[in-house]
Amino acid sequence: MKKIFLILILFSVVLLNAKTWVREYTYNAGDADSKITSRAIALEEVQRLLLQEIGVFVYSKIQNETSEIGGELKELTSKQVEVMTAGVTQTKILDEQWNGEVYYIEAEIEVDENEVITNLDNLILNDEINRQLEESHMKTQEAYLEIERLRKELSQANNESKKIELQKDYEKSTQQLSIEEMIKKSAQAIANNDLERANKIMLNAYNIDPVNYRILYSLGTIACHKQDYQLAADYLTQAKNINSNDPAILTNLGAANFALGKKESAFKLYKLAVKIKPENVFALAGIAKYYEEQGDFEKALEILREIKDIAPRSQRLYVNFGSLYIKLEQFDKALIAFKRAIELNPKEGYYHYMISLIYKEKGNYKKSIEYKKTAERLGFDSEKFKK
Repeated sequence: MKKIFLILILFSVVLLNAKTWVREYTYNAGDADSKITSRAIALEEVQRLLLQEIGVFVYSKIQNETSEIGGELKELTSKQVEVMTAGVTQTKILDEQWNGEVYYIEAEIEVDENEVITNLDNLILNDEINRQLEESHMKTQEAYLEIERLRKELSQANNESKKIELQKDYEKSTQQLSIEEMIKKSAQAIANNDLERANKIMLNAYNIDPVNYRILYSLGTIACHKQDYQLAADYLTQAKNINSNDPAILTNLGAANFALGKKESAFKLYKLAVKIKPENVFALAGIAKYYEEQGDFEKALEILREIKDIAPRSQRLYVNFGSLYIKLEQFDKALIAFKRAIELNPKEGYYHYMISLIYKEKGNYKKSIEYKKTAERLGFDSEKFKK
């Protein structure tokens, strides 16, 4: 009986922390709209209403919370919280109806305030996912402005050929809304380490628009995460052929090539990415890794110090410092670097495991075992890592 009572109490606590927002939106279709375009616009609008309200709520909770919230999270603006919240929440469609003229949609988002703040705290450490969410938000706004412009032009157009041209542009812009929704869902899946779902979503997007460089980039990035570097290189090369000046594409293509052993090609891609965007810490890290592989440790350290000036709170930076110091057998400096990485993300088991190896090298077996146990408790598979 006591056990059941305890479960009921815990369930009540969960319910108290969980809040549900329900909103509806009715879209009056214009002459240029179909069921597909109407649904894309209605869905985006109802999600925008939901995320605006939830963003304000979460932002308020972050600002008023006094414990266990990272400083970077508290520094976010309300709009930034709103954009990031799209990456840690799920929209559930409750009802949708179409009568040929009006598209009605009702949707909800359920938020556990403690869980969403924890997820945001983790998400803020993922620069790549944040960049994708911000870019997707910007592209969505651009698509909306284009839809409004085209709708106005269509209502005023008298020339039939002009109407056909505008109609095609209108359908393309509304299609972009659907693609942006897919990109956001894929980014969310990657953040949750659900690479299969992320890949499936982006393959659906690819079937809609196979020459969209952002879709190709996403598929390439997912393939990198799955360690299928040849597939990653194929997708990213296609993306580069469409947009040769995107530093993110160049950087990830460099990473894929580096993993495939094409290190000179990777180095050139990293250098080009930095030329386009000098503060590109991922490309700089790739350059540092190249110098490290060449045995030029001083040059590698010089690049890492440059990254530290740009992004002093980058986890990857301190991991790279630590790994390099291990190669140089400067174990005390390596220890400091990995402990700094843990300060930035205490839930990453790999960092704890690396410290266990350093303590083992230093002869402190008690500390080594302690950190190894912590790594395994956090889900790090040390046996798989050894293989």
